[in-house]
Amino acid sequence: MYDIDRFGEAEVEEEWGATLFIAGSVAYTLASFFNALTLLPSTLGDSEASAETAVLAFRLGVAKLMCTQLGSVCFVAGSFLYRPALQTDCGHRDDDSMCASAIVQGTWLYIAGAGLFLLQSLLQL
Repeated sequence: MYDIDRFGEAEVEEEWGATLFIAGSVAYTLASFFNALTLLPSTLGDSEASAETAVLAFRLGVAKLMCTQLGSVCFVAGSFLYRPALQTDCGHRDDDSMCASAIVQGTWLYIAGAGLFLLQSLLQL
């Protein structure tokens, strides 16, 4: 089922590419965390805004942060599914059994993460 005995040069390059995707996705998660650290002082520190406006701004900031946090988690999970060791041979099956491709699942996680980042950007407007 799994093509684990892959030691060619192309497979090593694929593994490096997947590792760099994972590192970049973890960086997105860390950026979201550091953004969270600045959320509270920036929304509640303005003395000119009413308390109701400050609470609304804080809640909107939390919603935006949730979108970026969940989006970056989707990116991390999707990145792990791109590792060459998880590749399956779904296209060459003769029976009707279900076969889930890790690359397809990883791509769907990337699309979900991108959608969450888009939603966060729309909430920023």
